[in-house]
Amino acid sequence: MTKIVDFLLEIEKARRTKKQIFVNNKPIKTRTIADHAFLEAIFVFVYARLNNLDADKMIKMVLVSNLYQSCENEQEWRHMISLLPKNTKEEIKKLNQQTLNGKTKLSRVAQEIVKIEKIIHLKKKNLLLYSQILDKEIRNPQILKIKKALVEKIDAHKQTSQEDLYDKIAQFLLGVSFLQSFKRRGWVMTGVRDVETVAQHTFHLTIASWILGEKKGLDPNKTMKLGLIHDLCEIYAGDQTPYDPLKKISKDILKKPARIPKNKKIEWLIKKKQKEWESLKRTTELLPREIANEIKNLWVEFEERLTKEGRFVYQLDKVENVFQATHYWLKDKEFPIVPWWVRIKEVVDDKLLLDLIAQLDEKFKYHLLKLNGPQK
Repeated sequence: MTKIVDFLLEIEKARRTKKQIFVNNKPIKTRTIADHAFLEAIFVFVYARLNNLDADKMIKMVLVSNLYQSCENEQEWRHMISLLPKNTKEEIKKLNQQTLNGKTKLSRVAQEIVKIEKIIHLKKKNLLLYSQILDKEIRNPQILKIKKALVEKIDAHKQTSQEDLYDKIAQFLLGVSFLQSFKRRGWVMTGVRDVETVAQHTFHLTIASWILGEKKGLDPNKTMKLGLIHDLCEIYAGDQTPYDPLKKISKDILKKPARIPKNKKIEWLIKKKQKEWESLKRTTELLPREIANEIKNLWVEFEERLTKEGRFVYQLDKVENVFQATHYWLKDKEFPIVPWWVRIKEVVDDKLLLDLIAQLDEKFKYHLLKLNGPQK
């Protein structure tokens, strides 16, 4: 478990490293690797479902490809995956090689989707140049149609036909891309610098859900998808925190766990879930019904903890927050990390996750426990 803790700490570099593309041989940096990986994974999920391809494998290809790109060299990459259980390590090595080679249908499609997704973040001049480059590189006619719809919407803000499937997918992707710039409110409220986006958090949770779901003996493909879609509701509903029911939120209040009267908390939770459900329906309404229903069913499974996988990923979401809080605390010892540890005690009862947290505690025992960690 110690190695997995190290792995989950190391993948934070994907949040710090910006992705770059080359337009006319000039490097252009876009968003971070984690931001891109999130949108690419959503893209391949939808595309694979439309074309009866293996969505689970394609999502994994995109995740692994981005993890690989976050490493500065092969030695760093080999070290990162050496921290994983043997079976998972071998699967990741194989997926990465297939994606790099691009010799299978799935890997070729994944590669083309990764290229197209970047146009969302380019300015007009580079957008048109890169679009022309892609016209020569992309072979899949459906992906080219999606690319064309994206370029039209970004470049000229044209209102294309809502009856066109490719236009709808383009509009869906542009909506989801909002989460690549949406900073998580809980961190913003504490005043930390370099606040992670919802997309970055989702990337980390999706990787962790896959790896730990497999170690737990659950369906790793299901846990991975639950992690991937769990925050799509925030596109229109926003990112809400346990402190929101309070009338006044100060930095002193944020140093302690949110304590809300039970009736007020229940009322807030009901409104929160209703708002998020309406947001999710609005987000998915452009997709074919079957795909939209799958996403909504996954979200309900997560939110209501209806299955073993749903309960596990729901708790893992809280654990992932502690890992991110640890990164902020290591940079600034004044960061109020206590509430995150207390929250873990209140909502996590899964033995594997409790063991994971115990290992994180042990790793920083001379800091977290003695200064401002959980009191045992």
